[in-house]
Amino acid sequence: MPALIPELIALASDPTVQPPDLLRKAFVAARLLQQPEAASWLDHELQGYPDGSPVPPYRQRRGRLAIRRAGTSYLLSVANTERAQQWQTCPLSLPLSELAALAATGKPVRIRFPPELLPQLMAELDTHQEVEISLPVIQVREVIEAVRGRVLNWALELAEAGIQGDGMSFTPQQQAQPLAPVSIYIGGDAPGFQFMQGSPGGQQQQTVTGEQRAEALAALLPWLVQVIEKGPLQREVCDELQIQHAALQALARAQAPSWPLIGALASSVRAILEGAGAGVLAAQALGWLSILTAH
Repeated sequence: MPALIPELIALASDPTVQPPDLLRKAFVAARLLQQPEAASWLDHELQGYPDGSPVPPYRQRRGRLAIRRAGTSYLLSVANTERAQQWQTCPLSLPLSELAALAATGKPVRIRFPPELLPQLMAELDTHQEVEISLPVIQVREVIEAVRGRVLNWALELAEAGIQGDGMSFTPQQQAQPLAPVSIYIGGDAPGFQFMQGSPGGQQQQTVTGEQRAEALAALLPWLVQVIEKGPLQREVCDELQIQHAALQALARAQAPSWPLIGALASSVRAILEGAGAGVLAAQALGWLSILTAH
């Protein structure tokens, strides 16, 4: 059965895999394998680095000073001093998906200075034109490849430490915490499914087969796509669901799916949808999730 980390190593080694897709799967692996530092870094790469958060050195890129005149950029000739190098260096804090979109254009990236710094810079350069940084597209592509390389190195380090992510199993030296039991309480009918039902007086669990889990997962995946694309959800919620969907889809393609791992992801999906409100979590979808999270 494919495990998370070997699959992630293969994806990071494949140049055809889109960087945002690679980051989403790496983020899921970091969360499930309880790697908080990696999860925090991957979240910043996915969402962007907020103000006040340090931008890694590989995202600090040097371009050329330029001015805009009649809609055209003209490079400025400045002495290669320490001051000039400081002016021309910029931290790329955008989400990696946005950097990938900029790189796809093949054009230099225009970076504007903060309004409070611009007058001083124009005075020092003795120009009345607005000054900006022209960043070659190769610099943006190098950032993307640096992130891909770091994901690969992180996955290789986990593999060397014996952490494979195979059904949430670890080596004896690094044992994962067991998943907490999940109780699903459903009101109304969900035809065609067996699930755990609860009442104030107690609960009863029925046996769920692998075939039923596979059917529930097959029905859940396209439903999630519709919710992400057409549901009345905020962007942050859609991004979280997209991450979970990508992980579930990858596990669904395995020859022998890891149902404990799929159950953990399904539990996360249910929590996200319940938190989103707006009546998104329909009874039928709740039935599928209950099957996937049943023990």
